Amino acid sequence: MSRMGGEPPGGSQGGGGGEWDIPLTPEDLSLLEGALANIYNTEERATTFLGQIRYPREVVPTWRDGSTPIEYWRRIFEDLDRGVMTAPYRRLLATALRVYASQPNLMDLQHRYLDAGQTPAPPPAADAQPAGTQQAAASQQPPVPAPQENCHLVAWLNAAERTALEAWLTEQGLDPRAEWITPTSVSFQVNQANPHDVDRVMSGRPDINWTVVAPGVPDYVLRYLAVQGPDGRSFQFNDVPSATPVRSVAGELVDQYTGGLPGDDQPTVVEHIGPEGPRRMNPDSTLAEEGITEGARFRVGFERRAAAVNPLDRRDALFRVRNQLLAYARSRPEFTVVPNSPALPTEYDIEFTQPSFGPPEVPGERPPDISVHQLSIVLPPDFPIVAPRVRWLSDVYHPNVWPTYESKALRDRPYARGLVCLGTLAESYQPSLDFGELCATLVDIAGYRNYSVAVLTDDAVDNATGQPMLRGDYYDENAAEWAFSARGQERISLIGGAPVFRALAGRPARLGLEIQQDVIGPDA
Repeated sequence: MSRMGGEPPGGSQGGGGGEWDIPLTPEDLSLLEGALANIYNTEERATTFLGQIRYPREVVPTWRDGSTPIEYWRRIFEDLDRGVMTAPYRRLLATALRVYASQPNLMDLQHRYLDAGQTPAPPPAADAQPAGTQQAAASQQPPVPAPQENCHLVAWLNAAERTALEAWLTEQGLDPRAEWITPTSVSFQVNQANPHDVDRVMSGRPDINWTVVAPGVPDYVLRYLAVQGPDGRSFQFNDVPSATPVRSVAGELVDQYTGGLPGDDQPTVVEHIGPEGPRRMNPDSTLAEEGITEGARFRVGFERRAAAVNPLDRRDALFRVRNQLLAYARSRPEFTVVPNSPALPTEYDIEFTQPSFGPPEVPGERPPDISVHQLSIVLPPDFPIVAPRVRWLSDVYHPNVWPTYESKALRDRPYARGLVCLGTLAESYQPSLDFGELCATLVDIAGYRNYSVAVLTDDAVDNATGQPMLRGDYYDENAAEWAFSARGQERISLIGGAPVFRALAGRPARLGLEIQQDVIGPDA
């Protein structure tokens, strides 16, 4: 049989009862192979799945020592290419979709090759339009649930418990049929359409965790779910049924902390982190009711209290910051973090290496090359409501760092020495700021990959061109003028820095700079 799909061996009536396979292109064949290797990435998972599609047991390969999931599935696909079963790619796709209906690659293949997830179309003619050119927009939509006339019973248990439950359900007259199976859960379709009838039967099994999915409600599995704890630690949940209540996700997350968490006596809050920002979810809803699909990211925290910063909330935030900073430092040998306390620090000294520039010995001369930077991060008493303070302790020559060297700006405001302007990171500050991202920003600032000397004004235009003028946007006027110059731009490019005005490329240089420093008070 061709790997492109088509008619089963022996003609349209041979073996497969007249089934046509789906006509996968080579690219989509690789897409399906990769998706299955990602989902069924162990021998147990793969053999369970192969049994569901009735793959011939005598040719099921063993999981060789040192082999990867993609190598294992490549051997499976080679056997399929030799014709070990009929209509294999339709079976692979349809069976995997029955479980992981929101996996993006499977959804994409579903919309291109299957008719609403049901019967495949006959192979296209040679001059037919290439697969995948239609319904592109539809592939980005949430999965459409397959017709479901009866209830599904979803239970969280292992293989032995699953067998026992199936036998018990049979004794109760529910005629269970496995809809999908994972290593930790199972969905049985039963012969009842009324969820309350199933609830009454299952009330006799308080020893297991279960829920009933009503007819017509989506019932699928999320292979991977990323959940961030209150302290910033990230966890990956595997094989999460869509019928899982949101509050159960929070409970499972909190249970991962064997030593407990500050504030864990408060109610939990679960946010879905989507493209448009965090969205608070109803704890009593299921993941399906919240429209959660594969690859979703969650954040779990504790209910905040009104008025001033709650001590427990502050401890929660300090704990999170410590973990994020230490995790960032562990992943980068050139970056060190020294906290002022082993428990819940409020100040950190950080040091990292990054090619940059120091202040010139004489104003106007060439800034020397430097590479070692020392900074401090201070979490004020009203943190996390108020943003952290970041200062450069070592000398640096940068438009967005208040001068650390002898200068008029430092004499005028000595209390601002080394203060870092974090730009949009500070303007859009949220108490949930990831301090790993903050560290990455500081490295980019040092390397002139993140800096500003001017911004376009909204109320002033150049009389000659009618275009907006530029307003100075910096802390160090001398460094800003140097960075804006041709010599400065040449030096910046040599260390991998960014051009001063990516967004203003092509604008005439005679627009010039109107110097306006930000006003910084003594309490900064």
